[in-house]
Amino acid sequence: MEHIDINSLPSHQLKFSICTLVTDFAEYEEMKNSFLKNGFKDCEFLIADNSKGNQFDAYKAIRKFFNVAKGKYLIICHQDILIKDNTTKLEKSLEELNTKHPNWAIAGNAGGKHIKGVVKHLINHDNSVSTFSPLPVRVFSVDENFIVVDKEKFSSVSNNLNGFHFYGTDLCLLADIQGYE
Repeated sequence: MEHIDINSLPSHQLKFSICTLVTDFAEYEEMKNSFLKNGFKDCEFLIADNSKGNQFDAYKAIRKFFNVAKGKYLIICHQDILIKDNTTKLEKSLEELNTKHPNWAIAGNAGGKHIKGVVKHLINHDNSVSTFSPLPVRVFSVDENFIVVDKEKFSSVSNNLNGFHFYGTDLCLLADIQGYE
């Protein structure tokens, strides 16, 4: 029987796997087009199709995304977001994060720092920017509208949870238990 040296295997085939639960394909296509317009080429778009009813809750979909995604980074995002910054900005932010905090596993554009402390970097519909500075900053939980997971460091959400909420918190708690920032 043949053996395969794991060092000979590629760690990832793409830069990003953009993962979304879809209930409205028109909204999803607008989101997808905003990624493409902003240079997200080295990526795949994975969906959990809930357009005809709930086939997947968030936890079930994310487990599947982790199993099939080919990207180094999973971007788990809502279908109603629009990307305003180009891929270069995200790639530079991830490089900075890898340099300053090489033990990170999960990042996002918003999260909770403490009971009343919200950290965010959002571009609103009117192009105004809501931000907390300086970034990056460690949070206890990320908002679920846009999450980036380093797939090489992390493998899934909890197996015994379901529903459509708190998967960002679950990911953060699991990362903390595993010794990541």
